[in-house]
Formats: sequence, C-alpha cells, structure tokens
Amino acid sequence: ALVELRPDSSGVRGRDGEARYSTVEMVAIEGVIASNVMAMKTRQNHGVFKRHVDAAIAAQDRSIQAGNPSPGQGLSAEQRQAIEHVTGPGQIAVVIGFAGAGKSTMLAAARQAWEAQGYRVHGAALAGKAAEGLEQSSGITSRTLASWEYSWQADRSRLNARDVFVIDEGGMVASRQLAHFVDEVKRAGAKLVLVGDHEQLQAIGAGAPFRAISEAVGHAQLSDVRRQQADWQKQASIDFASHRTADGLSAYAAHGNIQLKANRDDVLKAIIADYVADRSAHPDDTRIAMAHRRDDVRAINAGIRAALQECGELAKASNPSGDKGEELSYQTNNGKRSFARGDRIVFLENDRDLG
Repeated sequence: ALVELRPDSSGVRGRDGEARYSTVEMVAIEGVIASNVMAMKTRQNHGVFKRHVDAAIAAQDRSIQAGNPSPGQGLSAEQRQAIEHVTGPGQIAVVIGFAGAGKSTMLAAARQAWEAQGYRVHGAALAGKAAEGLEQSSGITSRTLASWEYSWQADRSRLNARDVFVIDEGGMVASRQLAHFVDEVKRAGAKLVLVGDHEQLQAIGAGAPFRAISEAVGHAQLSDVRRQQADWQKQASIDFASHRTADGLSAYAAHGNIQLKANRDDVLKAIIADYVADRSAHPDDTRIAMAHRRDDVRAINAGIRAALQECGELAKASNPSGDKGEELSYQTNNGKRSFARGDRIVFLENDRDLG
C-alpha cells in the first residue's frame, strides 16, 4: 500500500510540485530511525577531554605542515569545528562535506582524540573500496557494512559503550540498512558518526535517510575544497558537487584538459597511447583509464597490454624465453585469458578461502 507524504513545513509537496509517495513499511522504518536518532541526540555520554582534542588537532597540523611547507597550511577552521563537533558528547554526530574537502584528515584527528580518551574506533562503508580508503586515509580500521552485519548475525564483533562507529559515504546507504545500524549502535550504547554528502551518489535502495538525520540532529559542514591546489580546480570541484556539471567541465576544457574525438576508434587509440606515454614519463605517478561500457573497457585493457608487450614490459606468448618469463593462458568464467608477470589483476568477487 502507498502512502501520500504530507507536504513539508513550507507547504511544498515536492521540488516540482508533485505529490510524493512511499510505502507503509518504508514510512515505519524511517519513523523508527527518526525516534532512535532523536533519543541518541539527547544522550550526552561520549565526550572527549579538551586536552585530547587540542593535542590531536596540533598533531594533525604538524603532519600537514611537514608535507606542505607553504606557510599557514594546516587544518582549516571548518575542519577544526568538525573535529570538535564529532568528539562532542552526543551519541550521534553528522558531518556533510564536498568531495576533496578534507573529511579524511578531519577523521584522522578525531580518531586520535577518541583513542586518547580510551574509545575503540571502527569504520564502515557500503563499498569495499570506500572502506579501504577510509582505513588508509584516517587510520580507522574499516570493513563493509555487509561484513559488519554478517558478524553481528553470528554474534561476533558486538559493540559496547566504549566504541565509536564511523560510517563513511553515509548518503549512499538506504533506509532499511541504515535503520539496522542505527538500532545496533543505539542498543549497544556506542557512538555513531555519519560522514558523507547527500548531494553526491544516492542510495541504490529506497530512502534518503542521511539527509533526514543530518537535518534532525544538526551537522558540521566541510565545503572548503582542499584536495586541489589551483583556485580554478577548487571552484570546479564545488561546481561538480553542486550539480553545476557543465561549469566544472568547461573549466577543465578551457585549461586544455579535455579532448574530444570524432569516433570510438579514435578515442580508444588516444586513451591507450596517452596512458602508455604517461606511464613511461611518470612511472611513480598513478593514472586510470575509464569507460562506460564493458566492451570499451576490454578494448582499452587489451590495447594497453599489447603496447606494454611491444615495449618489452610484459611477456608475450610468442616469447617464452624472454627475461619477463612466459605469458600463460587460463580458463576463467569469462573465457580464456592470458596473464604475464607484472599484469595488474582485478578479482571480481571476494573469496576469503583463497586468501
């Protein structure tokens, strides 16, 4: 059964004036989230001594300055406020931040302050890649949300009141899943910290709970882009984060960073040539070639591999005596595939039994 949602406080039904509908079940789930987070907001039992917060901020400042000798570089005022916000006594805290606005640096300092206070800090994200990124950038040991749920079903890794549970990319988590985590953290008496950007990639499942929670309990904001150094790049990042995609792309086009080709073959050739040339010129840098369709991804991968074989970086099947060893063929789920020493491999599923 569908339910028509009441207009918001301004009397507007939806952004476009249309009525909004949900299901009875989803309204109930989101009602439970709302009552849980309001109860958590009032529980002020997770404070951190000011001396621990100040020491963590000072340590993060030193680390930034060590990596960036320009004067005045350190945590921004926004980042300091966010650190103070999440290390406050409330049982729930939310940080909204643009991509590149320094969320990881902020969380690294918060982790140090929480640990100095004796808390255990755990991280979670929807995607494995995001959990890995959270751990590498902030030092918070992290796993996927699915992995946490699996552990709890088996009655392992349960939380308690001395735990802080950080969920990154919170805007991508759907209502049903987030409801489970809010409930588990509240029941354990732990602290929940949600970090994300409700304007970025949306949840695949139903609901937009991150936005609703941030409005209900308040949040700290990070909108000063710090990942890019050039002002035009910072502005482009803000444009991308604020749905002004054409403006962001125009800035990169104006600086000669976007090339357009007449057809698919020309594009593929250019991507392959540029990738291989950049790899030779800057062996210690990183680069990525991306495409929307699997056909194009396969063509780009095959082209790059062939180019690396031509310049002797990877073995060829026809040259088993080369110093790079031998190219070997294997039967995979996707047909016969060839591999040589030095190939980069992406595994398409997790298999803990294989290590």
